[in-house]
Formats: sequence, structure tokens, C-alpha cells
Amino acid sequence: NLRKVTKFPTELNGEAFHEREMLETLDDNIKVQTLRDSSSHRLQLAYIFGDEECMLSMLGILASYPFTDALAPRLHNRLCFVGLGSFTMGRTRNDDSLMELGETCLLYF
Repeated sequence: NLRKVTKFPTELNGEAFHEREMLETLDDNIKVQTLRDSSSHRLQLAYIFGDEECMLSMLGILASYPFTDALAPRLHNRLCFVGLGSFTMGRTRNDDSLMELGETCLLYF
């Protein structure tokens, strides 16, 4: 989705993947899992591109997911960016709850 110039690099709306359209086609459990994964990817993009509003939105979604995963690399990647995003936004917004989320992520490393 980033192969072409875009004004919205943190949105997954392109030829390769269109998040909203994909989520609309999925059933409950797989939809929850796909939302977790797409939100993790969007959080990474938000961190890289400095999109604070997207970071906050994705952190809001991902904070409700357990700190477990059957696939260790997927969990590691998610917790890495949840931690980075939480510390970044926690400091920027002076938000103790985000700082706590970041600290919780550190416990898994």
C-alpha cells in the first residue's frame, strides 16, 4: 500500500489490502484477530510516520488484547510497538495510563 505516494500512510486502504473492506467480510473470531494484526501494523506505521492521532487510536484498540499470542514473533512485534507508542504518547500527553501500558510491555522482554 506504500508503493505509491499517499497523504495517509497510516491507513491500510490500498491495492494490496483494504482494512475496512476486509474486516466487513470476516466472522467474529477471525475479525477480532485480523483487527489485532492490522492495528499492530497501523501502529508501526503511525510510529514511523509520527501520526499521533493514529497511534492513540491503535493503542486504544490494542490495549484490550491479552499479552499472549500463539506466535512469539507476532507478540514480540506487537508489544514492541505498543510499548514504543505508549511511551511516546504517554510522555507527549502526560498520560500515566499510557506509561503504565508501556511498562507492562517491558515485562515481556
